[in-house]
Amino acid sequence: MFSVPLSDDTHALGVVARKDRRGNVLFAYFFGPRRQGEPEGVPDADLRPGDAALATRVFPGGFDDGSWQPLGKLPGWDREAWRMPDLIRGPDGDGGYWRERYADDNPDRLIGSDPASDEDVETLPSEGVRGDRSLVIVLDDQLQDVRS
Repeated sequence: MFSVPLSDDTHALGVVARKDRRGNVLFAYFFGPRRQGEPEGVPDADLRPGDAALATRVFPGGFDDGSWQPLGKLPGWDREAWRMPDLIRGPDGDGGYWRERYADDNPDRLIGSDPASDEDVETLPSEGVRGDRSLVIVLDDQLQDVRS
């Protein structure tokens, strides 16, 4: 678990579910509410993947520059519960969307894709990889009215 500083001096929580072997791409779940002050240790929070405000692939730049603070391991973390979901790519040049499968042990290795259903497009995370700055922009928007 780690904290991500947001633009208004609050923080969101993140849980890394997968990383590639080199640690260049992570798949993580992010949670509100916005938290005041710098977190210390693992907060007492009942986090579940289905409750995440955002699930996405990210570059680990925030760890590299020290802005993302590691907090420790989430109590009771279970790899099966915190899975690597299929992701959505699109629209392509023809307006189509694709359901992409990534290796369970590597969120940067595509292993297959199929045309996506309308339900897939509405419910699955995007396949894009976010940098630390774009992550903050999206989290600021997703957690706009969610404060602790």
